[in-house]
Amino acid sequence: MWRKQYSQTPYLRHLSRERLLEYSQQLWFETLPAFIRGSHEKPAQETVFELMEKQTHLMEEINFRGIDFREFSPKLHEAFNRLQQEGKLKIQDLYVGEGDQANNSGAAD
Repeated sequence: MWRKQYSQTPYLRHLSRERLLEYSQQLWFETLPAFIRGSHEKPAQETVFELMEKQTHLMEEINFRGIDFREFSPKLHEAFNRLQQEGKLKIQDLYVGEGDQANNSGAAD
């Protein structure tokens, strides 16, 4: 559904490659807290769905342009680090050792 909506109105198409990278970083900055286990504040469920829709649109644009997703990895890491530095991401159980996998399989609360 979200993919089809984006194909009908590709609102990210006008962005330059660099601007798309910047947009992705901001989007991940907003999205990451919802999917990482920890005591940090989580966005409301409705907000999470809106962010997931935007993430889907971003992926559609990346695929349309044929961009290697690995180009976005540094921006994802920057967003992750910024969240930690600002105290907006308090991570628990980030490392899963052998034997702990069953206990931590629900890492995305």
